[in-house]
Amino acid sequence: MMKNGVIIVVFMLLIGMLLINYQPIQAQLTGPPAPVKIGVVNVSKVLSECQENLTRQKLTQDKEASLSQQLNAMSKQAEAIKAELDANVLKTGSEEYNTQVLKLFELNGQIQSFQEGQQQLFAIETQAWMEGLYQKFLGQVAAIAQQQRFTLILNNDTSEVQMPDLNSLTNMIRSRKIVYRAVEIDITALILEKMNSEYNDELRNQND
Repeated sequence: MMKNGVIIVVFMLLIGMLLINYQPIQAQLTGPPAPVKIGVVNVSKVLSECQENLTRQKLTQDKEASLSQQLNAMSKQAEAIKAELDANVLKTGSEEYNTQVLKLFELNGQIQSFQEGQQQLFAIETQAWMEGLYQKFLGQVAAIAQQQRFTLILNNDTSEVQMPDLNSLTNMIRSRKIVYRAVEIDITALILEKMNSEYNDELRNQND
C-alpha cells in the first residue's frame, strides 16, 4: 500500500511539472495578444455636413416652395368662394349657392388631403434616402477601419454642455458614451472627405 502511495505522489508531481511547462510553451505558440486600436467618428456631423445631405436640403427647399405655391392657389380659391358665400351674393338654398358650398367643401378636403399626402410622401422618401446615406457611411467607416487597422470605431457625437433645461442636460450626460478622446484617433474629417468624394463621383457618372 505504501509503494502504491509513493507511485501516486510521483505521478502527480510529474503532471504538475508538465502543466507548469505547458503554459509558457502555449504562450510562445499563440504569441502576445494583438493591440487594440480604437477610433472615433462624429456620426451626426458627417451625416449633416456631407455634400449629399446639403444638396438634398437645397432640393427639398425648392420642392417645398413649389408645393407651397400649389397650396396657396388652392387656399385662395377656397377663400374666394367663402367670401362670396359670406357676402350673401347668392341666395341661400339656391342651386348656385349649394353648388358653391359643395365646391368649398371639396376644396377644403383637397387641401387637407394634399398636405397630409405630401407629408407622408416626404417621410417615406426621406427614410429611404437616409437609410442609403447611412449605409454609405458605414461602408466608408469599414473601409478606413480595415486600411488603418482599427479594432473598434465608436460614435463620438459631441453636444454642447449648456442645455435649455435640466431634462435635456440629464439626457445628454446619460447618452454621451465618450467623455474624452485624443485628436489623432478622430476620423470624422476623413470619413466626411471620403463620402463627399464618392458622392461627386456618383454625380459625374450620372452626367456622363
